[in-house]
Amino acid sequence: MSTAPTTTPRLSTASSPAGALLHHRTLGPADTGIVHLGLGNFHRAHQAVYTAAALTREDGQWGVLGVAGRSADVADALRAQDLRYTVAEVSPAGLRCAIPAVHTGALVAAREPEPVQRALASPGTRVISLTVTEHGYTYSPAPAASTWTTPASGRTCAATAPRPAPPWAASCAPSRSGPTATAPR
Repeated sequence: MSTAPTTTPRLSTASSPAGALLHHRTLGPADTGIVHLGLGNFHRAHQAVYTAAALTREDGQWGVLGVAGRSADVADALRAQDLRYTVAEVSPAGLRCAIPAVHTGALVAAREPEPVQRALASPGTRVISLTVTEHGYTYSPAPAASTWTTPASGRTCAATAPRPAPPWAASCAPSRSGPTATAPR
């Protein structure tokens, strides 16, 4: 028996097994319909998988541009692998490995703020999503609030969350007059 190490080729568009792809169309930047803030495990293992399932059912421009806040580790790793990665699903039925292949790009907001702003303001962007996991569930007696304006579109966006309720909603109004955003009650 040989003990020589084996190497596995880096996952890429060329090396992705067709049977592992959750949908079968290569997405490019023009296919971006979702800008997701956060490239963590939860997004990649859940939202991306469900987006791939939706694209299998009905094709469209629903590719995901992933935006990491500060850390470039995941964004750079995704770029090095043509935005491909494997999700392993373990169930009583066994192990299933799949490649969502829904990302159209990976940016780092701290390093690439202008492309992030352009993506958020793009007319092709129909959904801006984010993942709040355990690090987002912290308590503060003061209400949290944030308002910003996207320069390219002039849309004003706002987000508020009365503490301690962690869920919140954000809205982008077509003008600068009074966006509304409230936490669910």
